[in-house]
Amino acid sequence: MFKMIVSHSDDVDAIDAIEEIIEDCKEQLGGLIPQAGLLYCGLNFEYEILLEELYKEYPNIELIGGTTDGEISSTLGFEQGSVVLTLFVSDTVEIKAGIGKNLSKDIDLATKSAYEQAFSKMDSDVKFCFTVYESLTCSAVTVLESLKKLTGIEVSILGGLTADEWNMNKTFQFCNKEVLVDTIPVLLFGGNINFSYGVASGWEPIGVKKTVTKVDNNIVHEIDNEPMLDFFNHYLGEYSTITSNYPLAVFPDKEVHDKFYLRNPAGVIENSKSIAFFGDIPRNATVQLTEGTSDNIVDASQTAVNRAVSEFGNSKIEGALVISCAGRCKVLGINTKKEIALIKKTLPENISISGLYGYGEIAPLSKGTESQFHNSTIIVILLGESNE
Repeated sequence: MFKMIVSHSDDVDAIDAIEEIIEDCKEQLGGLIPQAGLLYCGLNFEYEILLEELYKEYPNIELIGGTTDGEISSTLGFEQGSVVLTLFVSDTVEIKAGIGKNLSKDIDLATKSAYEQAFSKMDSDVKFCFTVYESLTCSAVTVLESLKKLTGIEVSILGGLTADEWNMNKTFQFCNKEVLVDTIPVLLFGGNINFSYGVASGWEPIGVKKTVTKVDNNIVHEIDNEPMLDFFNHYLGEYSTITSNYPLAVFPDKEVHDKFYLRNPAGVIENSKSIAFFGDIPRNATVQLTEGTSDNIVDASQTAVNRAVSEFGNSKIEGALVISCAGRCKVLGINTKKEIALIKKTLPENISISGLYGYGEIAPLSKGTESQFHNSTIIVILLGESNE
C-alpha cells in the first residue's frame, strides 16, 4: 500500500494554518500513520510553530521542505504566502530524510552528510533522491554534481531549490524538527515505489547555435570569441534590461537537438559585456537563444505531465509532485494558475498534487540520463506503488 495526501491552507497565521492542515490530514488518513512528508510555505511564517505542531501529531515522521516563491496543491491550486503539507503512507515503500549543514562552507561534506544520514536508515535499495536545497549561498550546479557522485546515474535526483519571493536575501530549509539556512535536505525513496517524471519549458531555440568560449562558472564573458552581450544584442536590440523572457538553451549533447536545459540571465556585469546567469554554464557548451509565448509556457505543464504519464507504466498513480520555476511565475503573472489547472485536468480525477515555485529545478532530461539543474522549467513527478 502507498498513499499520498495533501493539505493546503492560505491562512496567514502559523498556528491557525497548521491546525487546519492537521485536522484535514487526520480526516484524509483515517487512522493511518504517515511515514514521511514535505512542507512548503511562503515567507513570514513562524516556521518553528509549524514544525512543533506537526511533530506533536506525527512525532516519528521523516520530513523535509522549505520556503518558496509559490505553493501548489490539488485543493487550492497556486497560492503565494500559504502552507502546503504532503504526507506519505506506506507499508511497502521506504522514505528516509537526511540533512547536510553549512553547505556553502563545504559542499562535498554537506551533501555526503545528508545522503549518508538518510541512507543509513534505509533497509531497501534507493530508487530516487528528492531534495529542496539552498539557492543563494553557493552554486546549485556544484551542489548537484557533488550529490550525483554519491548517488550514481542509476539513482535519479529530483527536486528544486528553496526561494524567498525574489528578495534574494535568505531562504529557509526544513528537516524533521529543524528550521535551517544554507543546507541540503534530502528524502530518499526505496522499496516498492514506482515513479516517473516529465520535464518541459515552453521555450524554443531561435537563431544559430554558438559555443561558449570564455566563462567563469555562471558568468559568460564570450561566445564564439565575441562578447556575450553582443550576442544578445544581435537578436534583441539594446539589451539593457535583463528579463526571464529569453533564457539560454544549453545542449549537453550538441548532436541531440531537442534535449537542452535552460539558464536564465541574471544581469549584465557592470563595466563589462559579460552576462551572469542563474546557474553555471560549462566552457565549450553549445548554446542557443530561446523565446516563448505565454501560451507555450503554460502548455509546457501539460507536456511535462504527459511525458510522466507515458513513462509511468500500468500501476496506479497515487500522487504528483510539481516543481516549477519562480522565473515562469514572473513571466506568466496571473496565468500562473493555469499551470496547475492543466496538470490537474490531465491526471486522473482526485489525484493528490503538491509542489513549489523555486529558484531552480532538478531532473534528468530523459530517463536513464544524469540529472541536470534547470531554470524556467516545470517538472512533474508521478508516484505510486509498483506492480512488480
